[in-house]
Amino acid sequence: MSERSSSALVSVVIPVHDAAEYISDTLSSILSQSLQDIEVIIIDDNSADDTLKLLQSFAANDSRIRLLNNSQNIGAGASRNMGLKIASGEYIIFLDDDDYADANMLKRMYDHAALLQADVVICRCQIFRSTNPFICTNAMVCARRFTPPKRTIFIR
Repeated sequence: MSERSSSALVSVVIPVHDAAEYISDTLSSILSQSLQDIEVIIIDDNSADDTLKLLQSFAANDSRIRLLNNSQNIGAGASRNMGLKIASGEYIIFLDDDDYADANMLKRMYDHAALLQADVVICRCQIFRSTNPFICTNAMVCARRFTPPKRTIFIR
């Protein structure tokens, strides 16, 4: 957990590139979270479609959004790092531009982290592919071999 001063409990960092087709669904799922004390840092990675216009519209209507616009495509990792540098929440979560979050995801993760004073919280996810009508549960987003053995919790 970082020593940052902010009123936001969670900073949500989302790198975005050419996501006009689905970014509205992603942002709607984040902005309608039961945990409202969040900041949403969106980094448009030089999109060539209407993504930036959609992001600007969302930002104009929600003060929790901080929008950055890359003048050239630098990739998701470098864009995440830009967001990380300005994040001010007590906790930080990275999402992709095509992610969809359950309405209670951030609250559940934050509550568990705060209760246990955890540094890291990992949750399960479901994978949906438009070519496959089934939703598959991904039991482990981050392999255990890549996480420290202590102070890591798993939410089911």
